[in-house]
Amino acid sequence: MLTKTTKSKEVLKAKILAVTDLENKLKDTMYEIYEKYYGGTSEALFQEDLQNKNFCILIFNQSEQLVGFSSLLIFTAALKGESFGIVYSGDTIIKHEYWGSNILIKAWLGLTGKIYRQMNTIPWFWLLLVKGHRTYRYLNLFFKEFYPRPEAFIPRGWKEKRDLITKMKFGQCFDEKRGIIKFPETKGFLKEEWAGLNQKTKNHPEANFFQSQNPGFGEGDELVCFCEISEKNFKKRALVLFKDEFYNEILHQASWNRLLKELEIPKINL
Repeated sequence: MLTKTTKSKEVLKAKILAVTDLENKLKDTMYEIYEKYYGGTSEALFQEDLQNKNFCILIFNQSEQLVGFSSLLIFTAALKGESFGIVYSGDTIIKHEYWGSNILIKAWLGLTGKIYRQMNTIPWFWLLLVKGHRTYRYLNLFFKEFYPRPEAFIPRGWKEKRDLITKMKFGQCFDEKRGIIKFPETKGFLKEEWAGLNQKTKNHPEANFFQSQNPGFGEGDELVCFCEISEKNFKKRALVLFKDEFYNEILHQASWNRLLKELEIPKINL
């Protein structure tokens, strides 16, 4: 497990498991946390979405209580004869008492770093559906190129991959022109008290850009974000963590072996 001291001096731990390795009690706790921060959802919707993922990053406090998580779907696809990999981030939340800790993103960087190093015969991309400005702001913090962002146009090859995967997963709910996923009935939205929109964020350029691109976020509309997972695309701070082998320790080895088998990509010893 990976440890991180928060601002409140409590040590947090991260662990990465396959969804098939999650016990029912743990999945129930995940929903309890999620339901506190998101409205317009239900346990049935949450569990259905979770079953459509194959990995989870789990965050625990010193008392071994779950305090946050992020669900992931890791898979490969092909377009015009070119194979590529996707890390699709689903439901993500950490209890507000632990906001300020960056352990969740460190765990994500550790996992994607391992994927990149050991399955680098194909390019890898991050597909992130964003319901709130706090999540959107991570993109600029860690990546050089990501989309959408102000005054930048997504490269044609990236757009084709993004649209292929998003249409495959969400069909007509994906508005390709606006880059938004809008469901006929909401599948969850960040509750107003946790949305973080206040006088402090009023003039924040990234928060304002997110709202301009996704004005319906309050009803559960999701902004489709896309970027390449590669050493050349990470900023310095993120690259250090991305390349750090220590973070491999948080990954359950049996879960990792199953992922390799699912993707049918041979392990590369670098």
